[in-house]
Amino acid sequence: DRDPDATILSMHADWHLADPDGFRRAARAALAAARKHDALITVGIRPSRTETGFGYIVPGGAVGGAVRRVERFREKPDREEARRLIAEGALWNSGLFAWTARRFLEEVRTHAPEVAAALPLLAQQKVEQFFSSVQPIAVDVAVFERSGRVMTLPGDFPWDDVGAWDALARLRQPDAAGNVAVGPVAMHECRDCIAWSDGTPIVVSGLANVIVIHANERVLVLDRNRAADLKQTLDALPPDIRELP
Repeated sequence: DRDPDATILSMHADWHLADPDGFRRAARAALAAARKHDALITVGIRPSRTETGFGYIVPGGAVGGAVRRVERFREKPDREEARRLIAEGALWNSGLFAWTARRFLEEVRTHAPEVAAALPLLAQQKVEQFFSSVQPIAVDVAVFERSGRVMTLPGDFPWDDVGAWDALARLRQPDAAGNVAVGPVAMHECRDCIAWSDGTPIVVSGLANVIVIHANERVLVLDRNRAADLKQTLDALPPDIRELP
């Protein structure tokens, strides 16, 4: 309420950015587009590989310059659909968003009943009550996938999401057998494995395409092909061991 025309940049914490200047250019362009078009802006990244663990943006009609309307979002397609989306010009949804406070609040009131009913608590500066009252929901689902005022522009910087453990194989140099080890880790006759330890020595022997993690006093072992499905795995666990790395 203090400055409804303030322009806000929203970003995630689990990215790898290889070009900080390119990121800043994209962020400034997104903020300018949010003001100019009175829209919710998401920065799209041109795919560098067939990725099934990311969300995709299907751009629609041009608005002005590089800005285009969003035709639809597609979350975590299978490999065949991901190839088709990339061939059709779809972008990775980076999660780099921009909006004005006024437009965002209006779209929340219109499209996100899970949050909208609790907004008066924020106006009363009852922040803790607000968060305890709302139904948890991602902004992508609550607003971006429901609003008709969503636009996208391409980012011109190398970007990767490191929210899954298999990202280590893209960010660290593998050994000759394709293994990546971080921390006190020993690998014996392994191939295409990823291992991470936050202090306790671990040994991985005779395995292929497996991820082994020791962190937060817990051990996680999973098929590397299932790295993007970790949330579903955690949701299926009993509460006493759910807090896995």
